[in-house]
Amino acid sequence: MQRWPIVGTVAAVLLGSVFLYQVPNQDDPVLVAADPSNVRSAIYLPSPLTASWYCAIGTSDASGYADHTVHITNASGDEATATLSIVTEDGPGPALRLELGAFATESVDLNRVTSAENSAVVVEIVGGQGVVGHDVETQFGLASGPCSSTVAGNWYFASGSTRRDTNQYLALMNPFGEDVVLDVVFRTATRERRPEDLTSFPVQGRTVKIINVADYVSIEPVVATTITAIQGRVVAEQLQVVNGELGPSGAALTLGVAGPSTEWNIPAGRVTETGDHQLVIFNPGDQQSEIELSIDLSTTEQRAAYGLVPIELTVQPGRFESLDIADLLGALQVPLPIEFGVRVVADNGVPVVVSRSQLYPLVDNSLVGAEDSGATVEVAGGEADVPPDPSIEPDESEIVEDPDREIITVDPTTIERRDPVGSGAITSGDTLGGNLLRQDGEPEEDEDDIAIEDLVSVSLEQIILGDSAQASPLTGLSARPGYAYMADQWVVPYHRYLPEGGTVLLISAPLDALVSIRGMAGGRLLEPQRVAVTGETRRVVSVVLPVPQSALWITSDAPIAIEVQTVDLDGRLTVTGAVPVLSR
Repeated sequence: MQRWPIVGTVAAVLLGSVFLYQVPNQDDPVLVAADPSNVRSAIYLPSPLTASWYCAIGTSDASGYADHTVHITNASGDEATATLSIVTEDGPGPALRLELGAFATESVDLNRVTSAENSAVVVEIVGGQGVVGHDVETQFGLASGPCSSTVAGNWYFASGSTRRDTNQYLALMNPFGEDVVLDVVFRTATRERRPEDLTSFPVQGRTVKIINVADYVSIEPVVATTITAIQGRVVAEQLQVVNGELGPSGAALTLGVAGPSTEWNIPAGRVTETGDHQLVIFNPGDQQSEIELSIDLSTTEQRAAYGLVPIELTVQPGRFESLDIADLLGALQVPLPIEFGVRVVADNGVPVVVSRSQLYPLVDNSLVGAEDSGATVEVAGGEADVPPDPSIEPDESEIVEDPDREIITVDPTTIERRDPVGSGAITSGDTLGGNLLRQDGEPEEDEDDIAIEDLVSVSLEQIILGDSAQASPLTGLSARPGYAYMADQWVVPYHRYLPEGGTVLLISAPLDALVSIRGMAGGRLLEPQRVAVTGETRRVVSVVLPVPQSALWITSDAPIAIEVQTVDLDGRLTVTGAVPVLSR
C-alpha cells in the first residue's frame, strides 16, 4: 500500500483501453430525489472554497485494533492543497499539509505520523475537487470506505452485531471546538436499551470517543443504533470485526445515516446458500412504516421468469425487520445462487433506514450458544414496549399473494432457516443464476448487449462478466447502508483493483443508462470503459485498469447507484462505497 511520506501516484503508460459506443457529453449534474440530510459523503458542484472530510474511526498505534490509512484524491484537473489534522481521544494531534496534483492521490499511514489508540482525521481541501476515503487494517481483514462530508446532530445505524464472534465499535467524532452532548440508544429484537452511561454523553471539542457496543448490548445478532445530539453536532462511523470463531471472519466500515428516507437503493448483492446476506429495515420514528421491497435482477426477463413482484412489509415504530435474503428468495422459489439488487420504498411516507450485510461463510449454528441464537432471520418483536397497531390484523400465512396489486406479503418469522453444516465452501467459478448474460465473440442483436466500436488488448469477457466469471467469496464481511439518492456522477475513493473479475463495479439503474468508467493516473483521467444498463436492472462490470490502485470517476446520462466489490486471491471479500457528485 502506498504510504506517507512516499506519496502520490506514478505516471502510467496505457497498455490498452476499451472503447464501447459513445456516451453523450454530460451536463452539470443534477441532484435527483435527494434530501441533503441523508447525504453522508458527497462532492458538490459548484465546489465550495474549502471542502472538509471526516474519517472517524481507526488507530495509529502499532498494537491498535484498526491501523488507519487515509487516501486523499484530487478528482479534477486543477492542483489542490490538503490539510490533514489528527483528532484523538485526548484532543488534537499533529497536522500535515499535502500538495495534490491533478487527478492525483496522496495516502497517509497514520502509524507514521503519530501514536494514539484512536486516531480520527479531518481533511480540509482548498482548490480542485477533493474526495477522501480510508482503510483500516484489522487482525481479521481490511475494511475500506469513503469518509464523511457531513457533520450532523442525528445519526442512525440500521444494523450491527454483538454476537460472540463480533466486535462492534461506534466512533463519535467532534471536529469542532465546542463540547457536544449526545444520547445513544440501542434497539435489539426484543427491546430498546438506553444505557445510563450514554445518556447525556459528553464528547469534548476536537476529540473522538469510541464505544464498544458489546459493553452495553451483549450477544445480539442484530443491533440498531440511534444517536441524538442534545447539544452540537458530530460525525458517526461504525466498525465491525468478525473473528472467525463461528466461521466467518472479516471487517467492515459503515458511515452513519444522517436522516431516514422514504426510498433506498442497494445496487450490490450475490446471494448463495453458503453465505449470509441480510437486509435490515429500521424505523426510528413514532409511526409504523408500510414498506414495498422490490428485488432487481440483471434483466427484466429474469424477474418475469421468476415471477418476482414487490413484497409488502410493515415495520412498527422504533423497531426493525431483519430479512435473510437467501431464505426469502428460497420462500419465493427463486433458485440460488443469484445476483440481485434491492429497492425499498415507504409507501405511506414514514421514512426508514436500510442496511445490507454480507457474511462468508455461513455462520455455523452448531457452535452458537443458547443465548446467542445467531439467527439469520430476525423480526423486531418479542417484548413489545411499543404496542402494535390494532388496525393491522396479523398475517398468519407465510406468503399471501394479492392479485390486484401484484404484491406479496411475507411474514419472515415463518421462513425456515438454512443449515450450514455440510454446505461446503464457495469457490471461484461457481455457477451464478441471474448475473449478466455472457457475451462471447461478436455481440448479438439484443438491446441488453453493447455494440463494440473498438477493442484493444482486453477481451469483452473481462469487462462484462458472465454467469460464472465473477469471483466468489470464501470469507469476509460487508456492511453498508443503502443509498437514499441516485446521481449521474460518482467518485470511488482510492482503491486497489484485481484483474479477471477480482474487482467489480456493480451498477443499478432505474432508467436506461449509458455509463462511463475512468481511472485516474499520471495527472489525468484514463481512457474510459463504457457500458449500457437497462432500466430496472443491474450490471456487474469488471474494472480493468493499467494501474493496480486508483480512484474512479463514473458518469452516466441517467441517475445510477454503484458499489465496488473485491475478492482477493485468498477469497476474501472487501466492499467499498462511492461518493455522489451533486449540484448545490
